[in-house]
Amino acid sequence: MFSQALKPCCDKKIKFNFVTIPDDEDLGTAESLKFIKDKIETDTIIVSCDLITDVPFHRLADVHRTHDATLSVLMAPRVEVQQEKEANKGGKIKTKDNEQGQKDFISIDRQEDRLLFMLNEADLDVDSISIKKSLLKRYPSMMIQNDLVDSHMYIMKKWLIDFIAENRSFESLKADAIPYVINKQFSKAKQKEQQNDLNSSMASLTECNTKPDIFSFAREDDVRSSVRLWSVHGDSGNSSECSGVIRCHGYVADDNLTVRINDLPAYTHINREITKLLPTILQNQDFAKIHSTVHVKEKSQIGSDCIVGESVSISENVSIKKSTIGKHCKIGSKVKISNSVVMEYVTIEDGCSIQGSVICNYAYIKENSNLKDCQVGANINVRGDHNKELLVNEVMDLDD
Repeated sequence: MFSQALKPCCDKKIKFNFVTIPDDEDLGTAESLKFIKDKIETDTIIVSCDLITDVPFHRLADVHRTHDATLSVLMAPRVEVQQEKEANKGGKIKTKDNEQGQKDFISIDRQEDRLLFMLNEADLDVDSISIKKSLLKRYPSMMIQNDLVDSHMYIMKKWLIDFIAENRSFESLKADAIPYVINKQFSKAKQKEQQNDLNSSMASLTECNTKPDIFSFAREDDVRSSVRLWSVHGDSGNSSECSGVIRCHGYVADDNLTVRINDLPAYTHINREITKLLPTILQNQDFAKIHSTVHVKEKSQIGSDCIVGESVSISENVSIKKSTIGKHCKIGSKVKISNSVVMEYVTIEDGCSIQGSVICNYAYIKENSNLKDCQVGANINVRGDHNKELLVNEVMDLDD
């Protein structure tokens, strides 16, 4: 399946080598990288499977090569997805931020594309942010913003992947490894001789059972070392203040669609926004948001920001807003659907309300059921009221 998806956009001569991760363990992203480290031979692009973007990959690669970066990170403006509105006890409507507690704190020098600081709100131990003196000495004036997000697309040098693989304390790239590397780039190497002898460092690690030293992994040839020491490029000539061998840079995709689909609001949001990309994806092919074979009865309303697939049957007094409906679905009368994704061959009986939910193929929603912020698995029968539930094992008798 992956080969078929990649072949149209790649050279036919490219051969794909797929290495799977065991699913019997709950491995973090850094732990998964350790599992395949022996397959990696050079600088590597790492992309999260929940990233949707139209950013050309070469833009991040250009930044990586220009600065000979250790780590390069793709960032983008934080997308304001559909926010929930709830009534409190006093009857007033309040707005709930779906990304509360998940925002990234990022500082990047746009002139040098230098990534200075990055930490997720969920990983803060206290209500304050700690900045190293070495960073403030190099950048006495810096801005930390929370309107950018780490898109989980990275380019790493081979030696950095080796270091991450050897550090047993790293479970997650985002939470553990990436902030650690960014934090170390203006630090001094403890022992210069360790930088020149990786094998000695690994032997010492085995004997003492200590954490590996990142500077013992950081390697550069004599030419690059000389250029760095005698040039103002990168560290502005402050080679005496820090090692300079760890360089973190980033590219901010200001004008591109870049969204991580890691929650329900983001998933429903991208299903609406994808229509803006379809003319490019389909090139000169015709595309209609509401398929010509859709059968809609009187007094039913379908919003202009909806997508409805072929052979969908919609009964009377149905309201569909900000939603995507897959092909061959049957929707009964007086059904309300908003901010949701309904996949293929789904049946929704009369009087149901579907809000902020994802319903998978061949699901059956019983009459007068109410679903809010739910995920319904394929071939699942549902009845009654459900709020913020994962419905994957519940099977109900429809003959009652």
